[in-house]
Amino acid sequence: MKHASSLIFGISIIIAAFFLGNAYKDRANPPKIITVTGLGNENFTSDLIVWEGYFSTFNTNLKAAFEQLNTDKEIVKNYLLSKGIPEANIIFNSVQTAEQRDNKYDNGNYIGSVFRGYSLTQSVKIESNDVKLIEEVAREITELLNKGVQFNSSPPRYYYT
Repeated sequence: MKHASSLIFGISIIIAAFFLGNAYKDRANPPKIITVTGLGNENFTSDLIVWEGYFSTFNTNLKAAFEQLNTDKEIVKNYLLSKGIPEANIIFNSVQTAEQRDNKYDNGNYIGSVFRGYSLTQSVKIESNDVKLIEEVAREITELLNKGVQFNSSPPRYYYT
C-alpha cells in the first residue's frame, strides 16, 4: 500500500511537470491567429423607406382647433393619395394636445400665466417599398403650404430588408 501511494504521487509530479514545462515553452509562441475589429462598408440598394412628418394648428377654442386639424388631415391624406401612395401605407398617429400659456412677471417676480390657446399636432408616417415615389413626394410636400397646411417633414430613413 505504501508503494502504491508513492507511485501515484510520483506519476502526479511527472504529469504536472510535463504540463508546466509545455506552458513555459509555449508562452513565447502565441497562436498564429489574427483577430480584427473594425468597420466594413458595402454598397446596397434600399428596398424600404420610412418617411415621417407632422402638421399642427393653433386656436383658443379646443373644438375649433380639432376641427381644423381634421380638415388638414384630410387635405394631407388626399394629397398623398393623389401622388400614388396607397392608403395602407399611410399611418396617422394620435393627436397631441398642448395648452399654451404666457408667463407674467411684475418687477422680475412671477405673478401667474395667461392662457393663449391650444396647440394640436398630428404626425403621419409612410412606410413603402416604392423608394423612388416616396422620395419624390417628400421633396414636393411643401405644395401643401399652398393649401393652407403647415406640414413639417423629416428626412426619409432608408432600410435594406
